[in-house]
Amino acid sequence: MQIPRFLLALACAALPALGLAAADPVYTLAMPAAVSTGGDVTVELILLNPTASPIPDRAPVELAGRLVSEGKSWPVVLREKASEPPASVPAGGFVRRNYVFSLPADVNRRAVLELEQPTTLRAVVDVAESVATAPTGTAAQSHATTGSSRPGLVPRAAASHIERTFREHFEPHEPVYFIYGPEHPGAKFQLSFKYRIFGDSTSDQPETTRNSLQFGYTQRSLWDITANSAPFVDTSYMPELFYEHLAPEPEGKPEPFTWLGFQTGFQHESNGKDGANSRSLNILYLRPAVALGELGGWRVIFAPRFFSYILDMSDNSDLNKYRGYTEARVVFGRNDGPELTFSGRIGTGWDHFTYQLDLSYPLRFHSGGFASYFLLQYFNGYGESLIHYTDRSEVLRAGFSFVR
Repeated sequence: MQIPRFLLALACAALPALGLAAADPVYTLAMPAAVSTGGDVTVELILLNPTASPIPDRAPVELAGRLVSEGKSWPVVLREKASEPPASVPAGGFVRRNYVFSLPADVNRRAVLELEQPTTLRAVVDVAESVATAPTGTAAQSHATTGSSRPGLVPRAAASHIERTFREHFEPHEPVYFIYGPEHPGAKFQLSFKYRIFGDSTSDQPETTRNSLQFGYTQRSLWDITANSAPFVDTSYMPELFYEHLAPEPEGKPEPFTWLGFQTGFQHESNGKDGANSRSLNILYLRPAVALGELGGWRVIFAPRFFSYILDMSDNSDLNKYRGYTEARVVFGRNDGPELTFSGRIGTGWDHFTYQLDLSYPLRFHSGGFASYFLLQYFNGYGESLIHYTDRSEVLRAGFSFVR
């Protein structure tokens, strides 16, 4: 993807309004898509000039930095590839400087490159076991040029920033699905994700304990898709803030029981309505999780949730009679095969039993790269919709699940 020059000029013109220094370039790093373990890495230092006149290019011919991965650190030296770097950065334009450094042989996972000169910079280095060597004269190996050519590498710098602050922080949370059944309302779907505010990612250091503070969001809707104007019967909005502790993946011979970790936090749930149709609640909860069996094969996961209602409950003051204070969740199956999930709760009087069964099976399509799960869901009990939490319903639906 090419960035038009007028967008770069617009960005340069807007930078002074953000309080950036007018006498120095604005620096950013452009990284290759992936690099080989133990090989050379070519990076581009991009210098943007936000002023109306040329400014000196003060980037040194060598940059001292370090690579950080899995709690380890390696010093690296980036050396200038161009023999004659440009003397200045044109007004409202940019200049690229190519540097190369050797990737240490023991860096075999994603790492972060940190530089302290000419300013503090950080970028993600994706390490692969084998990466095809680019032919001589490709864009990643060419000399520094002015902003009049090759603006196509600027998007890589933006992509690195998006990966570090946005994409790498999102992960699945609760199941994501769309199902349909013959009973009113026919359609039901759920969206859910969690965003890691700070802490360890689940994709990093699987052999160590991981702790993080997460923001989660789940939205579940009942949709009368066949009626006139296809109205939504009810929607539950469930933002939450929670602390997540994940145990390290077991090594060696599997144990009969495996401690998986826990989540604890605060969750708000409401249907977004006001007046007589308003329903809302707030809870503090704790959800531990243990597994019985081999995690890579057939296993049973127990993940109950214990919670307590807090703050104002005037919209549904008797909700505890129908939901109680505990939700049971038992998952039986294997990661690459069928899976059956039982979710259940019982009211404080032991007389409002509610349960849901989710049977899913992985589907793979040879064309288009589409992968999903077939989902069959059976609900029996109270409160499938928050607005009608005192009504009992029984419904069977089928469809697709994208996260289970």
